[in-house]
Amino acid sequence: SWWSVAGTRIHVRMTGANKLGDDRAAIQNAIQAAYEIGATDLVFDPYGLPHEISGSIFWNSYGIAGRKLNVHHLNVKLTAPSTGGAVVNVGRGADVGNADTIERTGGIVFHSPYIDGNNIAGENGLAFARAEDVTVINPVIVNCKRDYVGSREGGRGVTAHQRCRNITIINYRAFNCSDYIHIAHFPDYSSATSGNKAITGITRGASTVINVA
Repeated sequence: SWWSVAGTRIHVRMTGANKLGDDRAAIQNAIQAAYEIGATDLVFDPYGLPHEISGSIFWNSYGIAGRKLNVHHLNVKLTAPSTGGAVVNVGRGADVGNADTIERTGGIVFHSPYIDGNNIAGENGLAFARAEDVTVINPVIVNCKRDYVGSREGGRGVTAHQRCRNITIINYRAFNCSDYIHIAHFPDYSSATSGNKAITGITRGASTVINVA
């Protein structure tokens, strides 16, 4: 593939994410390219309108030992109900295996991401499941609406499910979300999500640091 000689910096435009329509596939291809070449940086265009995506963006193949991927200015807006329950999904999904032996996705730093759920019922903004060593700096997450009629629930700006560890979120801002954040009691070693905590407000003007250790 062409990206095998692209160096260590990938821009989403290189895979066709041009903000002229549905950019979901192009962004997913950029993530895969970054994984394949061991990129250190994945860059989005920070100017103008966000990239429109017709479904979830998945980060489920990064985390090779010794690698750290910096994602700059991720800015996406959901335009249709997703298949992953969130606009952006980090991790390998459903719980499997023992907490000490399962494989997790990690080694990612998100710098100033903007995530818009577009008030589509049942969608979360940023979701973690089987994720490790992920830092999110200065995120803004908006318009995540709970599904009060169906069974999807959602409506959380951030949700951290089972088998997560070392997730750090710094200076988090959420607007027009049913819940700001939703965290499992024992995310690393509990295979169930029962008894999750929901935080519905964060003090305005305060520097917020949330760590799932």
